[in-house]
This record gives sequence, structure tokens and C-alpha cells, in this order.
Amino acid sequence: MDGADPELLALDASARSPLGRDGERRALRGALRAAAEGRGGLVVVEGPAGIGKTTLLEEAAAVAPELGLDVLAARGDQLERDHPLGVVRQLLQRAATDSTVVASAGPAAAPAVAVLDPASVPSPGGDPGFPVLHGCWWLLQGLAAARPRLVVVDDVHWADPASLRVLAYLAGRLEELPVVLVAGLREPDDDADDAPPPLARVPRLATLTLSPLTVDDAGRVVARRLGVPVAAGCATACHEVTGGNPFLLAELASALQADGIAPDDAAAPRVRELGPRSVARALLLRLGRRGPDPLALARALAVLGRESDLGVAGPLAGLEPAAASAAADILVRGEVLADAYPLRFRHPIVRSSVLGDVGPGGRAALHASAADLLRRTGAPDADVAVHLLHAPAAGSDTDAATLLRAGQQALARGAPVEALRFLGRALEEPPAVGDRPDVLAGLAEAGLHARVDVRTAGERLAESAATTTEPGRRVERWLLLAQLVTVGRGIPAAVGLLEEVLRQTPDEEDRRRVAVDLVGKALLHPDTRARGDALARSAPGVLTGDTTLDRLERCNLAWGLALAGAPAAEVEALAGPALDGGRLSRTTGPSAPVYQGIAALSQVDAVDVALACADAAVETARERHQTIGLFGALGTRASIRWRRGELRECADDARASLDLPGVPPPFQLVSAGWAALAALAADDPEAAEEALAAVDGAPVVENVNVHVFEAAGALVTAARGDDGAAHVVLEDSGGPSDW
Repeated sequence: MDGADPELLALDASARSPLGRDGERRALRGALRAAAEGRGGLVVVEGPAGIGKTTLLEEAAAVAPELGLDVLAARGDQLERDHPLGVVRQLLQRAATDSTVVASAGPAAAPAVAVLDPASVPSPGGDPGFPVLHGCWWLLQGLAAARPRLVVVDDVHWADPASLRVLAYLAGRLEELPVVLVAGLREPDDDADDAPPPLARVPRLATLTLSPLTVDDAGRVVARRLGVPVAAGCATACHEVTGGNPFLLAELASALQADGIAPDDAAAPRVRELGPRSVARALLLRLGRRGPDPLALARALAVLGRESDLGVAGPLAGLEPAAASAAADILVRGEVLADAYPLRFRHPIVRSSVLGDVGPGGRAALHASAADLLRRTGAPDADVAVHLLHAPAAGSDTDAATLLRAGQQALARGAPVEALRFLGRALEEPPAVGDRPDVLAGLAEAGLHARVDVRTAGERLAESAATTTEPGRRVERWLLLAQLVTVGRGIPAAVGLLEEVLRQTPDEEDRRRVAVDLVGKALLHPDTRARGDALARSAPGVLTGDTTLDRLERCNLAWGLALAGAPAAEVEALAGPALDGGRLSRTTGPSAPVYQGIAALSQVDAVDVALACADAAVETARERHQTIGLFGALGTRASIRWRRGELRECADDARASLDLPGVPPPFQLVSAGWAALAALAADDPEAAEEALAAVDGAPVVENVNVHVFEAAGALVTAARGDDGAAHVVLEDSGGPSDW
């Protein structure tokens, strides 16, 4: 053994140390050392179930403190894929409640701290997508400021979509931190989703793809388990049956031991009679021999998810506390459960085997009982709702209301995919008559952010708006429907809808809210601009009033005048006082009239005032956790920075807006255009092509700003050598002459 790596020898002393993985272990240790020296990044350990990913990740976590890194650990779970930010909570919830870490992270971490607070129940209607992403980054930075970190996430393929977005956002920025993220990712199979696209796009320090063990290593795994040598013929048979899968090899060894089969050459035919499925089910047979209580508790734990405590699992299994405790001890000794608390299975394959043995009807009944039990113990709505997703509809108003609240909270946490699942299931229950409009509105809003079928979302929102009894909320839903119609059918159709809403709205204040939105949209399209101009000029307080609505109306009018080529002084006299140096956006929140007032100032070259107002809009959107508002504010500021010649800042804003989650693709075209134009001006055609590729296939919604995207495409074409085609497209696009 002379010259062997002493760290690897030390690790080999562990009974769970993986054989045949020396290269992967060295790569992981190298990544840990790099992070300790300030060079972070992403390492992905991938392979099929049972191949040894978890063992490698556990070894990395064990070695990390010796190399100067603290460990943050989390694990994805099949059941918790519907639990918004479940994996992120495992990683960062403790940090979010640590005043020292929060102080080090600074105010930018506040949105993440609020969402990760165990007691937080976000208000419905918020959309903190980007601020939460950014806040998690600052929390991690606050942790790393004290000590380098290893972030270990096992079973990433089962992480919830919101957590995947956060992990991808963090992983793409780890070069700046002494942090390495090691992610265990299963190859696609019948039980797991494909590799998550957000993380798949992030550059990696290394990808460690685990292969099956060799015949020799397979024999060593069985020998280590049995404590006796394994004959060559038996080792070959074990390798054939398990495909060299370490977990299945260990289970096969346990089955041989339980049946008293010696691992000699004569055992090979008996081994070959066992298929991989029989190996996995052998665990259940051993479990059944211990009596009904351990099996009942294992089934309850399998239904409850990643981890649980006996206070919930015991009653779900129908066991008294003493019996539940005794059953848990048996499961730990039998290596079904890890020797840890809260209770969790030793490996996902074990949980899958137990769960698969229950049957679909039994699983559904256990999930329904789990939901009822958790509700009675005061568990959060989302914890109850994840079980209702797997239980049959029972016509329960209580269940539907729980699902509605969980969906609204998921939306508020920036998790529209999870919101769609909760709210869709609420619709199946079905909800009480009074709750149905809220369920439909939530489904439509989640659909807009999750980029699902716009027509279906629109139909749901139309029904919701028509059946909502409170006038103010009804108007809000009509305005959101107009946004959906803009994406799906274009601006003229949205203007037509708002004109009809205007005719049917009796309250004067609500009518003005509708009119402000109507004018803002109408001015963006050549076919409706005249109607927008007329309404803007006839607004009741547009020239004399000083209410918030008056100011918004003046912003619309200023934009219309700027588009018509009115004198700069006239435009500035309207937009400048209305925006009031950015105070209007702080009063109303970022909105289309605010952006258009800012754009009007920029159009007449009042770029310094416009930039100050855009800065305020960006800051306000971040503070209020408004992703769509932040998208508009960043895009508006990018256009101003282009006019000021600030190319790097223009590109930064445009790319930041493209990175925001939940923005409908047609809205992203202009941002992609600004990013591409700035890259071309900086003599980086590859970055320009990459920016345009980010919105490839997005439908074009015709409006006065889309020429930015069209011009960028033309100039990319010119960069490839076709100047003539570029000039023709530039002239047709209607863009400025100084591209």
C-alpha cells in the first residue's frame, strides 16, 4: 500500500465507503480545496438510483470540515416536489433566522428572509421571484463571509421547481464565493424527472458520472457485507443480477445472509434466480418477518415523505407511542431507516420499494389520512396540500380552501408551477361557490407566470372576473385578463376587451383605472394609437389634477405626444412633474404608465431625469417583490442607458431582466434586443447571438418597441457579413436613425 493516498485510505475504513470510486473522490476533494481557497463552483454527481451518489456526497460532507468548510445539506423528495422552496428551506432557513448572518447579508437578503421564515405566510398576489433569488444569494454570501461552505443537495431531480430556480441562480454565481455546490442527480427513469433544465445550463467544475462496479468490486461489496470471502463464480452471478449497482449488491448480500446461503460457487444458480426487483423486495420480506408494526410504520413514513417524527408517523400507522418507538428501533437495526432523527429512509430505493408495495388505493387513503392528521396538528397549508394532491377529491370545502391558500402562498413565494398544482386540485375538489373566482384567478395568474396555455388561463380569468362580486377585485382581474389577451391575441384585442370593460364599469374611480391601462396599451400599437391619443387627451384631470391617477394619465399623454414628435418642452412639462423624480413609482408601484412617462422623457433626450426615475422604479420593484414590475423597470432603464452610451450597464440590465422567472416570452423580446445591441456595440457578436437565442421561438406581439428586437436581429445578420439586408430591415423596423 506504499504511496497510496492517506485520505482515501482513511475513508476506506468506513463500512459505507464506495469501492471503485477513487477518481471521483479525488475530484470532489479537489473542488472542496478550491472552494476553501475562494474558487467556488458546481459539481454534479450523476448516475442511476443506487449507484453510490449519496455515499459520495456523504463522504464529501464528512471531509469538508477537515478542509476548512462548513456544510449545508438538503435532499429532494418525490412528495415534496410540490412544496415551494422545500429544498431551499433545508439549506437556508437556519441562516434566515440567524441575526448575525442576516446582518452580514444586508438588506438585499430581506425578501428571502421573509419567505424562509418558518412563521411566514406570504400575502397572496405578490410575485417575489427575482428578489427571493437575489436574497438567497446574499444569504449565502453572508454565510460564506464567515467561513467557506460546501452545499450538498442530494436527489436534485426531485427538488421543487422554485428550489431548482434558486439553485441554478446560486450555482451560476459561485465563482465569486468560497462555496462549492455538489448536486446528486439521478439519470432519467420511471421514477424521476429529466435533468432539471435550469441547473443543466450552469457551467460546472466537474461532472462525475458514476458507472457500475466491476465484477471484482462487486465481489468485494458482498464480502464486506457478509464478512467472508466470496467465490469468483458467486461474485460474477451477483454482478449479473445487480448490474454492478452498489445498493442492490448490499441488499442481495443481506438476502443471502438472511437465507443462510454461503457465497461459494455453488450459490451462483441461486443468486441468478433473483432479479433486481426481487432483490429490492427481499427487504420487504425481511421486514414482514418482524411483525405488522414495523411494516405499518415504514408505510406511514414512506407516505409522509423525506423525513418525519413519531408524533405524526405513529398515529398515521395506527400505533400507540410505545409501539411506534419500538417499531422505529427495529427499522433502524434492519437498515430500513437511517440512524438519525427526524426519521428518514436509508436510501430512496428503500422508500420506493415500501411505497410501491402499498398499492395506489392504499397510498391515496394514507395521503388523505395524513392531510387530515397534519391539519389537526396545525401544520402549514402547504404541508397539508401536498398530501391532498395525492388523495381523491372528496367534495370538501375545507380541503378546497386549504388548497386555495396553499396555491396563493405559492404564488406569493414566486412558485407558479406549484401554485398551478394546488389550485388545479382545488378546482377538482371542487371549491365553495364563493371561493371559485379566487381559484380561477389564481390559476390564471400562475399560468401567466409559468408560461402555460394562454387561452385556458384567459378562459379561467374571464369566468373569475365575471363572477367576482367585489368591484375593485373584479377590475383587477379584468386588467390581468387584458395582459393575457395581449400575450395571446395581441394589443388590439386587449384594447377591445378594455373598451368593453370600460362600458360596463359604473364606478368612476374604477373606470379611470381601466382607462389608464387601456390608453397605455393603445399607444403601443399603430392600429390603436389614435384611440389612445383621444382618450389620453380627454382624461378628466390630465392637465390640472394632482391625484395619483391624474399623474398616471399625464404619463400616458406625454408618451403619446413623444411618439407623435411633439416639442421636447411640452413632453417634459407633462412627464417630469408627473413622475416627480421617481416618487410616482414609489406611490403606485412600477406600472406601464410609469414606464411610458420615463420613456417619453428619454425619447426627447431628457435622459438624466429619465434615468433617476428608472432607478427609483427598479428599486421599488425589488422592494415590493414584483417580478413583472422589475422586468419592465430594468428594460426601461436599459433603453435609457443605451441612449446615454452606457453599453455595459445597458447589457447588464437587459440580461438581468431576461433572467427573471415567470415573464411571458413575448415580453422578453425587447430586452433581448437591448442585450444584443449592447453586445454588438461592444464588438461581441457571439454574446449578441446568445441574447437573441434566449427568446428563440417567442411569438412577436407587434408594438412600437419591438423594432429594438428586429433591429438587433438585422445587425447580427450584418455582423455575419450581409450589410445590405441589415440596412433594409433597419429602415423597415422604424427604429432610430442612430443605431
